[in-house]
Amino acid sequence: MSKAATNQLVWHVGAVNALADILVDAEIQKSLAVGDLTIYHFQHNGSEKMAVTLPDGQSLMISLAVRASHPARRRQDVND
Repeated sequence: MSKAATNQLVWHVGAVNALADILVDAEIQKSLAVGDLTIYHFQHNGSEKMAVTLPDGQSLMISLAVRASHPARRRQDVND
């Protein structure tokens, strides 16, 4: 894999109410209840994300952050 553009997982812990607000605008791909947890796979603002609701009233949202690399530069002949 190239070092120019690498993906990194980022996560955010917040209130379940904040996740509910996000899910209103999201396109939910899948959801699954597992015990006291609910797992969501969704698209929001052009990004693919996952979220897990936790029994203590919080949620964990996970997404990929793409670090931008420098634009590729090419040498061009001035006679082109």
